[in-house]
Amino acid sequence: MEKSIQFVTVHGPESTGKTTLALALANAFALPWIAEEARNHIVEGQSFTEDDILRLAQLQYKVEKEAIQSEESALIVADTNLINFVVWLTWENFTVPQWLIKAIDNQPYRYNLLLQVDVPWVNDGFRKISDQSLRDEWFTLYAQTLDKYGLHYEVIDGDYTSRENMATSLLQDWLKNNYPSFSSKENN
Repeated sequence: MEKSIQFVTVHGPESTGKTTLALALANAFALPWIAEEARNHIVEGQSFTEDDILRLAQLQYKVEKEAIQSEESALIVADTNLINFVVWLTWENFTVPQWLIKAIDNQPYRYNLLLQVDVPWVNDGFRKISDQSLRDEWFTLYAQTLDKYGLHYEVIDGDYTSRENMATSLLQDWLKNNYPSFSSKENN
């Protein structure tokens, strides 16, 4: 059987609730999920070189490929993907390598949610961009990057409960149109 894996990805600047929302969606729709692999490889207060960012991108790509190989036919929720690394490299004025561009073009990034920066920034020891104007710039850069790669996205905003409700409703509608056999656990 040929695999038909598609990613549902939550994008956005740091401290916008990506992981929380990705986990909520994975739970609501009984889908597997991929965590942000970089979290397992960084330390508090770390500064990043271009090589560091590219190493983290390669680790994320490896995790995505492993997820695709392990599933038979499914959607997978991810709280980040390779787009994050293009945004990061661009922000730092580093070059986006061809392998990364090609990898994005070949990944099954199907449904994308972009989180607005209208929730408070939370310091967890890893996050660095607390200034609201910089958070707004990051949001714009995410939108531009998703557009550049031809990846349609829905903007999710509001408080955390509103975000979850909005994302669940949008994903439910998208699934009805594209994967009629999927439904949220709440509807079962």
